[in-house]
Amino acid sequence: SMRMIDSPRILEVGCGTGTLSIALALELQRAHVSALDIDRAALSIARTKPGAERVEWIQGRADNPPPEPESWDCVVISLVLHHLQPDQQSLALVAAHAALRPGGTLHVIDFGPPRGLLPRLGWPLLQRIDGRSNTEPLGRGDLPGMIDAAGFRERRLRARFGTVWGTHEQYSAAS
Repeated sequence: SMRMIDSPRILEVGCGTGTLSIALALELQRAHVSALDIDRAALSIARTKPGAERVEWIQGRADNPPPEPESWDCVVISLVLHHLQPDQQSLALVAAHAALRPGGTLHVIDFGPPRGLLPRLGWPLLQRIDGRSNTEPLGRGDLPGMIDAAGFRERRLRARFGTVWGTHEQYSAAS
């Protein structure tokens, strides 16, 4: 649906060193891509990468009210929520909803309940590395309910795949 909008505005929340944002900007030539992260050092690295000039870099928190509310066509949150505490996870989804124009789209990729041998073995290790309190709700399967509670509708599971650290789930939803 992105291609139907002449120049969609895309916001990646928790962009880290910018790999995904730059890829989106290069793939969707007419899009205006902005990338937000709390980590100044990560953003400094992002700005040095080829294609970085196609992205607007913003320092800020995922769980704060968004820059320019109701003005984004698409918000992407990829492997960010499991780094946040449960209350921050909910606030980040609320902030994403506030950022989107009516009819905009959310794309979230993060951990779900571990399925299959390798994800089940790897999940406790990920929890040891990244923390238990922040990963527990996702491992329990709370993400779909959190998306709904933030005010989104038409939530759809787009993909589910096992990794050595656990099971990733990708959802889309409408604002």
